[in-house]
Amino acid sequence: MRTVREYFTSGRVRKLQFAFVLLMLFPFLFCPTVIATRLPGKIGRINDYANVLRVGDHSELEDKLTELANLEMGLTILISLNDPYNNPDRYGFEVSRKWGLSNDPNEGLIVFVKEDDCWKASFSLSGQLTGSFSGEVSYGEFQNEIRSKVESGEVRDAVLESVNTLYALQFRSGSTEANNGESSEKGYLLYFVVGGALLLVIVVFLVIREARLHCPKCGSRMKVTGAGPGRREKYCPRCGYYERE
Repeated sequence: MRTVREYFTSGRVRKLQFAFVLLMLFPFLFCPTVIATRLPGKIGRINDYANVLRVGDHSELEDKLTELANLEMGLTILISLNDPYNNPDRYGFEVSRKWGLSNDPNEGLIVFVKEDDCWKASFSLSGQLTGSFSGEVSYGEFQNEIRSKVESGEVRDAVLESVNTLYALQFRSGSTEANNGESSEKGYLLYFVVGGALLLVIVVFLVIREARLHCPKCGSRMKVTGAGPGRREKYCPRCGYYERE
């Protein structure tokens, strides 16, 4: 009868042990995405894991994104050097799901990620943000402009432009409406001033004209005969005063 030691050191058992270890290591050896799906954590509205932004950029962008969020137009930015899926859209989808953004219709995400030696951008904006694009700038043109900057290596500029563009679409339109309102009020005031001045001129003219029709001696209203320069005659039927213009 074999001992326990002889049993576990036999060739057949060793083969089974090797097969078991290989089976356990299979996901890690042949499916590298299993261990590479560690997704970054959310820091705030700005998540710069590549350190492409300057110190002053963070506070400025955070303030603008907070104002957008107050309008129920939330936006989060992720800048990363690692994409475990080698697919920026898939990466953005998984990050959005992990951060709980995909469950909120008022939240959006823009991902800037380095794929090998080239930067890529992925957009997942809310309906409120995409609906704010007008005829001047379309959503497609906005994406193409940002992607062009990213692929040329101007990642910081692309991040700043993406936030500033979306911010301006909301608050510039509001300021434009306010300016239009102020212009309308100023226009109405100008109309009143000009109209009042014109009315005053007409009144003064009528008063002078009326005064000239009264007799300088007795004050009675004179009668006018004739027409044209040198033929207009006025005379007072009360005192007989007469004059020719």
